[in-house]
Amino acid sequence: MRTGKSILAISILAAAAILLSNCSWISDDTKWDYHPMYPGEIANIESGGTPGQITFVIESFFSSGCDQFSHAEYIRENHSYYVRFFQKRPIGVACTDAVVDTQISWRITRLSQGENIFRFWRSDSTSLDTIIIIQ
Repeated sequence: MRTGKSILAISILAAAAILLSNCSWISDDTKWDYHPMYPGEIANIESGGTPGQITFVIESFFSSGCDQFSHAEYIRENHSYYVRFFQKRPIGVACTDAVVDTQISWRITRLSQGENIFRFWRSDSTSLDTIIIIQ
């Protein structure tokens, strides 16, 4: 009976090691699929020492162990910035389904003088999630 439990424990450990190592197969020539990303919560706003520059620290999550932050896109209209974040997932790589918490930093420069309004869109691009006004 003890041998059966040992074999089961070894099998579970081996399966976990295989699942966790899936993302190590990602190479430099991997092709990526890009998706809008839910921005989550704005955890911190840093103005730093550079004039006209600000960094947003965003807490969010990925739905796979292989997902990564890709980039941010924004449209600027006068003093308003309409922001969307994107994540990427490798094509052809077996990824584990898991909710993975992440924290990303997004820096923007060339802010307008005076009030700047940042409108962060949900991943569905149809509704606003967060509006931040910086003066």
